[in-house]
Formats: sequence, C-alpha cells, structure tokens
Amino acid sequence: MDTSSQPLVYRSGTRELADDVWARTRLFGTSAHRGWHGFLVAAGQSQAWDARTVCFAGHWIGLNTGTHPHIVECDTPGGTITITTAPGRYCIIPADCPLTQRAVGVHRWGGVELSGEKVLRVLGDRSPSTSSTEPATRSS
Repeated sequence: MDTSSQPLVYRSGTRELADDVWARTRLFGTSAHRGWHGFLVAAGQSQAWDARTVCFAGHWIGLNTGTHPHIVECDTPGGTITITTAPGRYCIIPADCPLTQRAVGVHRWGGVELSGEKVLRVLGDRSPSTSSTEPATRSS
C-alpha cells in the first residue's frame, strides 16, 4: 500500500514515522495526490487497527462511518482521557496528542487532517511557530 496517501502518524517518543499502523487498512479514497499542502481528506476501512502511543502530525477530524463505537485514549497534560465516538459522529484530535486505539474487527472511518501551519494561515495568524520540536514529515 502507498502509505503516503494515509494521514501522517508518528511515534510519540521518537517522532519516527509509524506508517505500519496502516498495514491492515484499505483506503476508499484520498486527496493525497491533489497537491493540497497541509490538507488531507481520506476514508477507509481498517481491520484490527492497533496504534499505541502515536500522534497525528496534523489536527485530525475523524468520522466514525462504521456501526460500532470507536474508542481512543489520548494522553493529555491532565492525564489520559477516553474518547468514544458513536457511529455517525466525529471527534477532533489535536496535532501531536499521543493516542492509543485498539480496534477489534472492522473499523470504518473518514477524516480530515489539517497541518498546524494550514490552520494558522486559514485563521489569519501570521506569527512564527513557537514549537520547540520539528514536525514529522514524510519524504517524497
């Protein structure tokens, strides 16, 4: 599978790309090859998706298009929170937020990934980034 079509995910502690989390995913559609820098729309189906302490590089707005709830655990400065997304509902996971999800069976989803830079441009913030870490990137 061409993992450049998938949302960009990296390991929390090392910032190493974690493309292996998409190994059992069938992609229905993606905007990856349209040249929309900082913006990705994708939909797919994953089986036994197992992501442990990984982060989306961009802000993720995920839609549960399946028939069972999706459960994600996010590590925040205040502790771990559990997000349960019912079928037909969506959740928002901030960029760089460590998360864990173990989906048993088939997991259908759709989503939009927006880079932090794209969000700042759209909202009009022209100030330089104050992040102390370099964002994860996928080489072409």
